[in-house]
Parts: sequence; C-alpha cells; structure tokens
Amino acid sequence: MPNDIEVTIDERSKTHGDFLYVAGIAQGIKILLRTGPSWNEMNHQQREALEMVASKLARAVSGDHNEIDHLFDTIGYCRLYMKAIDS
Repeated sequence: MPNDIEVTIDERSKTHGDFLYVAGIAQGIKILLRTGPSWNEMNHQQREALEMVASKLARAVSGDHNEIDHLFDTIGYCRLYMKAIDS
C-alpha cells in the first residue's frame, strides 16, 4: 500500500507541482485572504471555498499550468461559494 501512495504522489506532482512549492504558495495566498476586512464576516463555507481556490491557484502556478482540472475545480469552488451566499 505505501508504494501505491508514493506512485500517486509522483504522478500528481507532474500536474499539481511539487507539494513543497504548492503548500508555500497556497499558504501565502491564504494568509493574505485572512487579512481582508470581510474575512471574519464570512461563513465557514465561504472561507473554505476561497481557501480551496487558493490551493487550486497554487497548483496551477506550481505544476502544469495547462491542466484543465485546476480551472474546473476552481469554478466548482466558486459555485459552492455562491451557494453559501444563498443559504
């Protein structure tokens, strides 16, 4: 089983980028998001959606920038944000 996990990590690094870089960039974006004056007024779903978008953006600039899944996932989290506004 651990071998399967390592294979998956290696495969994902080709499209998602090295986790070291992705994590650093994503955390930087998230830190900036939390400084916004509206951050504490948002509900959990809105904050999580924005943090997930940050992670997807970090993958796009760390890995394969032509990987359509980065954009597809980002659109999905934006849609979830919109649903959180309606609820």
